[in-house]
Amino acid sequence: MKFATNSTPSRPGTILQTAQSPFCSCHNAHESLFQVNSGIIAEDALIHISRHLQTAFETATRIYNVTPMLDTGLHWSTVWAVDAARTLIEALLSGADDVVMPPKEAVGLFVPGTIRKTAEKPFGHFGACDLPMFSARGGVLAEDVLVHVSLYLQAAYATANQVCGLTPQSEKGLHWATLHAIEAALALTEALMDGSDAV
Repeated sequence: MKFATNSTPSRPGTILQTAQSPFCSCHNAHESLFQVNSGIIAEDALIHISRHLQTAFETATRIYNVTPMLDTGLHWSTVWAVDAARTLIEALLSGADDVVMPPKEAVGLFVPGTIRKTAEKPFGHFGACDLPMFSARGGVLAEDVLVHVSLYLQAAYATANQVCGLTPQSEKGLHWATLHAIEAALALTEALMDGSDAV
């Protein structure tokens, strides 16, 4: 990802599509099993990231809810990181500029909008009254958001992976589901970051 290094104000970059990005190598224990394909438009990638993070959030929350109270720190860390990352992705989707209009004669042609900045998005519905405790701010540049989503997902993967390693084999199902959803979302996020270099 390229960032402006001079002091003159620059127009924010536009996140348009993914670059090819391999993933799922079990910490380089083997060849990557999957790859994100290049040329996937940003909106589609962000929607899939959001869905993977919804899966990871629901499974991580379920694990957290059945974990003894003395052993919830790593679980809570995973839930928080996934929820924050999911909110940032949804804030980007909500903030998409629909500024590109297809020509009238181009029936059925899909022209993507422009992913540049976030819209405000509340999250953290954990209290008894179910009111959001936090919000992602509106107007944050897409490049900055994707960097932070990537960092949150790396943290979530590390904590979920550690918990999975401590879990008996017979109970690993939810942990593997969480890990796979996080890893797929991370791969898509990084593919968007890599794809923005060509813009």
